[in-house]
Amino acid sequence: MINLFAAARKIPWGPILKNAPLIADAVRKFYDTIKKHGKSTKPPPKQIENIVSSLNKRVESLENNEVEQAELTSKIADQMEIYSNNLRVISLRVNIVFLISIVAIILSLFVLVRYLL
Repeated sequence: MINLFAAARKIPWGPILKNAPLIADAVRKFYDTIKKHGKSTKPPPKQIENIVSSLNKRVESLENNEVEQAELTSKIADQMEIYSNNLRVISLRVNIVFLISIVAIILSLFVLVRYLL
């Protein structure tokens, strides 16, 4: 468990938490751009119809793959934003517990000194 804390301390959480909303917005914009541009509808010329048809199928496949990748990236960005917000809440809770423990130590020292004197 101590190794986990040591590893977590080495991660630069500040920039990650600071930029998580920016990353999520950029991914959403990327996804919207990919979704908007979609597939072309121009018919192929008659003399090279087979070649163009084959190329259109390949392009369509690539476009579908690109949309799927953008959706996945968008979902990952949403999850990252949720994790970032949850990490902020956990950090706040840890700070509160730390302050409560300091107050408890001070009070216990006060009571101890009072009963000893």
